[in-house]
Amino acid sequence: MAKVICTHCGAANPEESAFCEQCGAALEKQQSAEQQAVRYQEAQPAKKSGGKKWIIPVVILLVLALAGGGIYMYQKHQAAEEARIAAEKAKAAKEKAEAEKTIPIDLASIMTTPQITGEDGNGIVSTEPVVDGNKSTVILNSINEKKKEDMGKFLNSVKYKASPNEGLSNGDKVKIQIDYDKELAAKLNLEISGTSAEVKVKGLTEPAQTYTESYSDDEVPGDVFPWSSDAYVEESEAEALTDYELRIAINEIYARHGFTFGKADLKKHFEAQDWYTPTTDDVPDSELNEYEYANVQVLKDERQARKDAGTWPYSK
Repeated sequence: MAKVICTHCGAANPEESAFCEQCGAALEKQQSAEQQAVRYQEAQPAKKSGGKKWIIPVVILLVLALAGGGIYMYQKHQAAEEARIAAEKAKAAKEKAEAEKTIPIDLASIMTTPQITGEDGNGIVSTEPVVDGNKSTVILNSINEKKKEDMGKFLNSVKYKASPNEGLSNGDKVKIQIDYDKELAAKLNLEISGTSAEVKVKGLTEPAQTYTESYSDDEVPGDVFPWSSDAYVEESEAEALTDYELRIAINEIYARHGFTFGKADLKKHFEAQDWYTPTTDDVPDSELNEYEYANVQVLKDERQARKDAGTWPYSK
């Protein structure tokens, strides 16, 4: 049996009904139930879709958050990269400055003391100076690692040569000539100083032999040059002296400064002088006045000439 659908409430009513049994509205019989159902559906108010409108803002916020995070990470990476590049540049600049830095080295100050042994008048340099191990360690520890190998080679290249190295007497001066690898010095940018030095001979023992020339008490002269502290001795005056007079002339200059003599004949001679008072074992050149210093050189040069000629009879 056909039914009539109420277009107001959607209730199904018998075909013969003029009004809806449910809501009382007039029924339109000219439409089929299917048509009326469609009409009913169309008559219903549209359902609101606002319940899902929050999705779009959330998506926008997520996109913005992701974009912001990406920008932050990029900036952080850029800052780290810039810091790395800056650190590398600073390191390179430091290494360049270190490579170009001048290193001062005084070769005379890092040598060991030469060993001079033997008897007074016949002493020898038994051990030449070398680079002091402790001082070379200080130098190596003061430079960067890249230079240490070359610096070690340079220090090993330093050579010391003593001259004269034999026939030495107490008070003589031994000169030390110093050689080194100049190419390595230039490579290391070294500022070299102290390429020579001077060592005063001391501590040689008294010779066992007696002198070939001897004098009795009445033959021992007094002062050879009593004025040698106030005027210059000429070379011709030195050449005119006997060997013994020349020996006394040299030593009387030191005797005036209180030098204590170890050799028996010199001790005897100067203790016989009223003006002599022994007070010291060493009279440095700095204590001599200009006349005394110059006269000692002239007299010693004459002594050396006689030694070279083989005519000097004394050990000193």
